[in-house]
Amino acid sequence: MKLKKRMTLWLLCWCVFAQGATPNKEKSSTTEKDIFIDNLLDKMTLDEKIGQLYQCSGQGNFTGPDTLHLSIDDYIRQGKIGTMLNVTGIKNIKNINH
Repeated sequence: MKLKKRMTLWLLCWCVFAQGATPNKEKSSTTEKDIFIDNLLDKMTLDEKIGQLYQCSGQGNFTGPDTLHLSIDDYIRQGKIGTMLNVTGIKNIKNINH
């Protein structure tokens, strides 16, 4: 019985790794979208890139440490918030987007 389980596990692993080893034509060629993204990332500072990892709820709670204690508007202007969650109402959404 143990041998059957080991063979099944080995076969499953082999299939997964074999599928990942096949070349993908899409990934080997650079698309316009890839170039656009690379250029955009080159323009961003390290602080802006790190800021994109932060999420904030509509109530002002952060997923990471809030060491600067700025207003949400200041965080957004400085590129220190990547995602706003739980924002409801058209008025509130428009305020955050501007």
